[in-house]
Amino acid sequence: MTYDLSLKWVTLVIGFLYLAGHLPGVLAPELFAKIARRFPRHYPAGVILTLAAGIWFCWLTATTDLGEMSPWRNTLVSVWAAGTILMVIFVPTFLAVRGLAFLLLLGTEVILSAAFMTDTDARYVMTVLAYVWAIVGMILVASPYHLRDALEWAFKTPQRCRILCAAGSLFGVLLLILGAFVYAD
Repeated sequence: MTYDLSLKWVTLVIGFLYLAGHLPGVLAPELFAKIARRFPRHYPAGVILTLAAGIWFCWLTATTDLGEMSPWRNTLVSVWAAGTILMVIFVPTFLAVRGLAFLLLLGTEVILSAAFMTDTDARYVMTVLAYVWAIVGMILVASPYHLRDALEWAFKTPQRCRILCAAGSLFGVLLLILGAFVYAD
């Protein structure tokens, strides 16, 4: 396992992020929709997300056992770092979506590592979430315009925005409850 994190704390953090990310859409759907619609092409957010994912991936490459590839560790870290910088410079279109997708893919391993040895059937909530993140991440890396289209559909009316964000907020509350009362340290 790469990470030594308990499922309890991983779930609490993700639950808080879901709640914090969706609650503004319940409280102020028009403003939330206006801001969220700009996200896919928001270059500064893309730079931050992509650099965060690149640093995380370089750290993983530098600290993970690579087996037969271990002699190439420094070269790989250099290639990943250069690739991240080149992507920020030469792939500005939908960079925020791709950066988010990279973070979803990296986050999948955090969830699966935390759920691996947890002895409760409730861990499947987080395991399924990890696989959903993996599928969504792969789709968004290959076709980032799908997020733009999904946001346009989700925010077509303030009522739809409020309903979908309420569902996301409730999922965040469910994760907080699971983290606080079901998963052990």
